[in-house]
Amino acid sequence: MSFLTNPLTIYGTVAAAILACLYLVFSLRLEMAHADNRHRGTAKNLNDTISAMQAEMEELRRTEHDRAAAVSAHDPGRGLNLQKRAEALRMYRRGSDADTVASALGLPKAEVMLLQKVQRVLADQAR
Repeated sequence: MSFLTNPLTIYGTVAAAILACLYLVFSLRLEMAHADNRHRGTAKNLNDTISAMQAEMEELRRTEHDRAAAVSAHDPGRGLNLQKRAEALRMYRRGSDADTVASALGLPKAEVMLLQKVQRVLADQAR
C-alpha cells in the first residue's frame, strides 16, 4: 500500500482527473453547439412557416377586401323594380319590341329580353 503515498501516483491521479474534467467540459461544449445548431434550424423553419402563413393571410385579407368592395359596389337600386317590370310586361303584351321597351323605360335591352323570355315560359306553363 505504499504505492498510494508515492508522489507519482498522486500526481498521476490528479492529472488523470484534470484530463477527465477537461474532456467532459469540451464534450459538453460540443454537444451544446450541436443542440444550438439544431435549435437555430428549427427556429428558422418555424420563422419561414410563420412568414408564409402571414403572406397567405394577407392575400386572403386582400381577396376578402376585394370581394367586399365588389359586393358593396353592386348597386341594388339599379335592378329591375316592380313598377318597371309591370310596365315592361304591359308594353310587351301590347306588342312592343325589346328595343322600344328598353329605351322607353331606360333599361338594358338584355334585361327586357330576359323578362320577355321569363314571361313566355310562365305563359307556356300556365297552358
